[in-house]
Amino acid sequence: MLKMGNPRWEEMDKTNVDLRRLKEHFDVHNRTENKSPRTVGWYNEVLGMFIKWLDEHGFSTNLGSVGEPEVREFILYIQEKPGIKGPMSSHSVSNRVRALRAFFAWLARKGYTQDHLLKDLRSPKTVDQVIEPLNQDEIKKIFSGINANTRLGARNTAMLSLMLDTGQRLSETANLAEADVHLQEHYVKVL
Repeated sequence: MLKMGNPRWEEMDKTNVDLRRLKEHFDVHNRTENKSPRTVGWYNEVLGMFIKWLDEHGFSTNLGSVGEPEVREFILYIQEKPGIKGPMSSHSVSNRVRALRAFFAWLARKGYTQDHLLKDLRSPKTVDQVIEPLNQDEIKKIFSGINANTRLGARNTAMLSLMLDTGQRLSETANLAEADVHLQEHYVKVL
């Protein structure tokens, strides 16, 4: 008598699983592990970019067809792709490689692949860019364009002063909650 039902995990052909489906499983895994929404979003963005690139360049998105050679071609693509401000920074490329390595490590841990397919892939060498701080004249010029006597101007002056005085990023400043600002105690809590 033929037994019906779900095939055993060990008997399944996991090489035909589409990366889109695995990306969904990885998303659920990361969210149930309480990873931050930004981390989960970052993984989803990078994997989505990689899958889109595979589609656009005629590669299969089945797990069994993807490995280090395809990932290396993707890395070359993002290193050479012109952006709004020129090519992607070496740090941005390295971050994307780390996201792909995390995904492929997860695939190996969960038994989708026999081995970690990217275990020998190293992140490209990063180049540190020295960013010169603004001088006093440049700072005065910026503030001269803001009317601090208006509500919007007062807000912009406060935000700009906070960023200049602390080195805080624009996204960190824009995402501050009222509960994170402690004017009486003279500190701001940034996560």
